[in-house]
Amino acid sequence: MGYSSQSWAEWVKREEATLVPGVAAFIDEVVARNGKVALITNRNKALDSHTWNNLLAQGLPLTTSNTCVVGRTAEDKEAVGQEGMVNDKDLRRMQLTQGEIACSNTSKDATSTWAVPHTIIMQIGDNIEDVGGVTQESANVELLMPRVGTEIFILPNPMYGSW
Repeated sequence: MGYSSQSWAEWVKREEATLVPGVAAFIDEVVARNGKVALITNRNKALDSHTWNNLLAQGLPLTTSNTCVVGRTAEDKEAVGQEGMVNDKDLRRMQLTQGEIACSNTSKDATSTWAVPHTIIMQIGDNIEDVGGVTQESANVELLMPRVGTEIFILPNPMYGSW
């Protein structure tokens, strides 16, 4: 069956995704070092609760204080082309670094942990636009490659993605 927005949303709503190998150990280490996880996904923001439930079902040590799930909105797409906004995740990255991120999974008691500026030390993904300020067309491989393995981590994805 081919991809469609409807079939994708239905799959996300089933909350059946499993972890990519190595994710559990990585998340355990991040949390053990008092780090945080900002999951900036291009899943529709309306699906964030399903993404969060699916993550919790995997037994990861995630809480609303250490994990922020933030899906894509029309505002993210509309921001592209504005100053500093090259791809549709850049607005959310900026909001995270400015302490203005709108986590879908936070409660009132956890909001304060995300309402402060954060520093992004790693960007992990299966698509070039998982890296801030980059698009498929603008990617400069010579400039990006020295960052791979230290602050940029590529997840192989045989189904889709662009690098």
